Formats: sequence, structure tokens, C-alpha cells
Amino acid sequence: MKQRRRLLKAGALVLCHSYSKNGRIIAPFSRSKGEMETWCTHVGMMMTESILIEAARRTVYTKLESYPDSSDIVVVCPTFLTKHERVAMFNAAKRYKGKKYGWPKILAHATDYLFFSDKYVMRRLCRLDNYPICSYIVAKVYHEVLGYSFGVPYMQAQPDDIADHCRAHPEHWKICYHNTREGVARYINGSKEYRDSDYDETLRYQSWGEVS
Repeated sequence: MKQRRRLLKAGALVLCHSYSKNGRIIAPFSRSKGEMETWCTHVGMMMTESILIEAARRTVYTKLESYPDSSDIVVVCPTFLTKHERVAMFNAAKRYKGKKYGWPKILAHATDYLFFSDKYVMRRLCRLDNYPICSYIVAKVYHEVLGYSFGVPYMQAQPDDIADHCRAHPEHWKICYHNTREGVARYINGSKEYRDSDYDETLRYQSWGEVS
């Protein structure tokens, strides 16, 4: 696939499947009951053409080129943002830099998943702005600047919710970068399963323009 690095501006989303220990821990609790095992376990937001903001142990700026080989990455670029909105999103996201990761939110989601049929019960008690997780930063910035929703209230958004939404609206979310063939195929398929046909059908899926 052609790598459209020039489109990696503020607001583009970095969707990631991590094969690390943390990724394997988070994955079961980042999907709804009955949903197939998720592909997307982490999400960040581009701030510039080469730098993204993401919630790790703290919220940090990361170079896209330095992303670990243990992760599959797909970057999707919104087609609807104006220059003014990108600046506003940059300013809204940067205030999270340096904040500690919201591990209590992961525990709260696990509790909701295991004991409350994934209803929004324990997560309501978490002060997410002080201790954000990756998907909260993305969903909150889009909500704050645009009033945009990824299909669920921003307080409840998980990485997989964001990936599902982007995949369901290819006219608004253009794949502009990926680091592995398997990763982009799994993104299109919506699960950890890999089929060559998913990659081969990218031209049909990306009906908004040329992909090669």
C-alpha cells in the first residue's frame, strides 16, 4: 500500500495491536461481551507528521519511526478536519503530556466486563482526566473540539471501539500508513485473524481513492 506520510497531521489516529505482555492483558477487556477477539489494543493521535501523543506509563510524545517491532500499526487520517480544527486538537491533546496512565480505568473496565455485563458502572468512578488511558485522550479531544463520537460516549471509548468506527466509515477515515501487511489486513477484518484476501481487497474497501 502506498504510504501517505504527508497526510500524517494532527488528528490522524495510530491504531495498534501490541504483542507485548501489557497488550495481551488489556485486549480481553477492550471489547464488548460476545465480540470476537479484538485486534486494536492501543491508540494514539498524531501531533505532527512524525510525532504522536499516546498514554503509556505516562502520556508521552513518541516518534512514529521508533515504534517497537512488537506492534502492528495502521494510521488512519480523517478527511473532514480543517486546519483550524487540527490546531485546536493539537492544543487540546498536549495538555495531557506527562500525566500518569489510568491503570484504575483498566481495572474498572475489567470489573464492569466481569461483573456488570459491561455496563458503565465502575468506570464512572474514575477521574479520567487526571489519569487518562490511550483511548480516552483520543475520544475526549475529538469530543471537545468537534463534538465527534466514535459510536460510544467518549468516557467509555476503548481502542477497539475507535478502530471499529473508523473501519465502518472508510469515506471519513483514510488508511495512510501501515507497517505490516498482516496488521492492515487484521484491521480491515476487525480481529486478530489474518487472511490474505483482506489485504487483497483493500482497493475495494478504500473506495474513496487509489491505494497501491
